[in-house]
Amino acid sequence: MAEEFKEKEVVLGKVWEKLLPTLGSITLAALFRRILRKVSGLYPAFSSIQVTENGFSFDEIEKGKEDELENGFPIFISELTTFLSEMTGEILISEIEEVVKS
Repeated sequence: MAEEFKEKEVVLGKVWEKLLPTLGSITLAALFRRILRKVSGLYPAFSSIQVTENGFSFDEIEKGKEDELENGFPIFISELTTFLSEMTGEILISEIEEVVKS
C-alpha cells in the first residue's frame, strides 16, 4: 500500500475500533460498504477500499489517486456521522469525532 494512504487507513481503523463494541463487525462492515459505494460515485478510488468484518484494506487503491482519497475523505466522514446521528442521535458521534480530529 502506498504510504500516502496510510494516514486515512489508520483513521478509519480507529473509527472502526471505536464503533465495533456498539455496532458489531457485521453491522459496521455493511454500513461502511454502503457509504463507500455512495462516495465512490463522486470519487471512484473509494470503490477500491476493501471492507471485511475485520476492518479495512487500502491495498487495492491505485497509486496516483491521492487527490481523490483526500477530497472524498471528508465526505465519507460526513456520511458516516449523518447516518450515525440519524440512527443513534449524538451517542456515537462524539466517539468518532475525537478520532477524526486527532
